[in-house]
Amino acid sequence: MAGFILLIFSSLTNSTALAQESLSSSVREAALLDAPQPAQVMTPPGSRPSQEASTGTLSGTVMDTNKDVLQGVRVTLSDASGSLIRTAATGDNGQFAFTALTPGVYKLTMSAPGMSPFTSTQITLHAGEFRIVPPITPSLARVMTSLTVQTTAGRLLLPERVR
Repeated sequence: MAGFILLIFSSLTNSTALAQESLSSSVREAALLDAPQPAQVMTPPGSRPSQEASTGTLSGTVMDTNKDVLQGVRVTLSDASGSLIRTAATGDNGQFAFTALTPGVYKLTMSAPGMSPFTSTQITLHAGEFRIVPPITPSLARVMTSLTVQTTAGRLLLPERVR
């Protein structure tokens, strides 16, 4: 009878080891299915890169000297030679954006009533770049007015300058 019990125990040990190995293998395979896989970028032959990757964006904000945003300001984008590319107006938040721009060198100009004109330095834009320019803060334009007053007797008084 001792041989019979040993045989059953030996058989039980082998089947437990086999079950553990099988379970371990199943868990390992399931874990690999849920594991993050590296992104695969597949580009069909003859296709072109997306427009986002081959163009860029320039954006910014126009503010006054008190750091309040300026709405409706005309912002113009020109290429390096000074040729007009596009014009935009700032929104309620003082922001403007020029999207889908080809890589190159650009300049921004800004004009608004009562403000001095602003022209940026050259801005180099690369493919896929999203460039936010530093806030544009134009100064108030200096207005010079001349006032001439005449008396009823026809005598001309000296003109006085008002600034």
